[in-house]
Amino acid sequence: SIDTFVMTIRLPRNKIYRIQTNENSFELFSEYDGAKGRYENSTETTTDTFDLPFSKEKIEGMMAVANDGRVFFNMSTEQKMNVFRMSRYCIFSHLNKDLLKMIVLTAEEKDNESILELLTKDFEEVCKLILRYRSDLFFFQTF
Repeated sequence: SIDTFVMTIRLPRNKIYRIQTNENSFELFSEYDGAKGRYENSTETTTDTFDLPFSKEKIEGMMAVANDGRVFFNMSTEQKMNVFRMSRYCIFSHLNKDLLKMIVLTAEEKDNESILELLTKDFEEVCKLILRYRSDLFFFQTF
């Protein structure tokens, strides 16, 4: 089962969102509007709170990467994929390309399924990255 972790989103006038979890407070720029707008459209309500369908650990991983992108390199592939999924869900467009590149750069043969998932979501961008940095990844794939 998927755990959900409710986060409260407040919109200060300076276009930065303050995200308050039970333990921490974070700030994100207004690109978060995309995910908030998508949630409002799906529920037909306007609110400054919405549920993220991610566990507390996944949200904390995303926040750690948002604070310092270097921690992404030390995460397992599963953790990297979770952070990337959350980044895409929340439309953190300023992070998505960098995260995708870091996944491709650090992928190993055992990460075959993760690379296939990325190829099905964003085929053109992933192929460009693989061809530029890691053409050996094509040998791992069993299409």
